Amino acid sequence: MENPYQPIRANILIVDDRPDNILVLRAVLEGSPDYMITTESSGPEVIERVKQTHFALILLDIQMHEMDGYETAVEIKKLERGKHVPIVMVTAIFREDREKSRQDDCDADRARVVPEHRQQARDQYEQQYRDSAEELIG
Repeated sequence: MENPYQPIRANILIVDDRPDNILVLRAVLEGSPDYMITTESSGPEVIERVKQTHFALILLDIQMHEMDGYETAVEIKKLERGKHVPIVMVTAIFREDREKSRQDDCDADRARVVPEHRQQARDQYEQQYRDSAEELIG
């Protein structure tokens, strides 16, 4: 018989238009009993998914073709289910000055360069998740 008092697993959404990048982020985060991972590959898909599902955290690629991460974040923050969800902008290439100003425009919580080492990436994302949870709880 299942334990009815098991904690609720948090939903994390990974968004990238490149399947190899999704694979890397999924590999970094998979294996934890604390959260479930969902993936999408475009801004419009993400917006529809956020309308239907509550997410504890969204890892959003900055450079996507159809709708970039900044445009997507702006639209997510307009949604009832999206306005309080922490969004971590993810990229392998980061230009501080330009990207910082766009990050402010879209109300994203942080921007991160994807680390090269799996454990370093896992530690960064788990810390971001804990920080976001603490901010929401107060």
